[in-house]
Amino acid sequence: MAKKIRNINLLRHQEKSVIDKFLDWAFTVGRAIVIITESVALSAFAYRFILDRQIIDLKDKIKQEQAIVKLSANNEYTFRSLQNRLLGAKTLEDASGKETMLLNQILERAQGRMSFLSVAIGDETVSMDGTVSSPGAIGSFTADLRGIPGISAVSIDNISNNTKNGALTVSIRATLTK
Repeated sequence: MAKKIRNINLLRHQEKSVIDKFLDWAFTVGRAIVIITESVALSAFAYRFILDRQIIDLKDKIKQEQAIVKLSANNEYTFRSLQNRLLGAKTLEDASGKETMLLNQILERAQGRMSFLSVAIGDETVSMDGTVSSPGAIGSFTADLRGIPGISAVSIDNISNNTKNGALTVSIRATLTK
């Protein structure tokens, strides 16, 4: 069996003074404060590395997103341009269809009575310059023009006698309804 060793203190038991007790307490509390302060400082230092890593990751992600946006910007521009051109083509198709139909109706009514020198179709009026063989042809043509849907009024702007070819030159304006 193992032998027990006993310590024998031959000196009298000395009691610690108040200053010694205070110093022991102060050293113990001071060590604790230093340990806590160093722990907080190390934690802040480690957290800063974590935050720096997150900032770097976010900057990289932003650069990637910016690259995607730049690549998409060209496609977006092309897409919008195509949409605008298609809208313009659709508008022109609708307008030209109406104008073509109106022009065909005018030409049908003028057949055999009037030869056109020019026809201009605007947003609100149709201007026609041409030649007719008789004043009666002008009257019947203008009456027929009033019967076309979409024409609200017809006026004769100018009539002149062309003695070279024995015909009348006439300028007619038709006002379109909206």
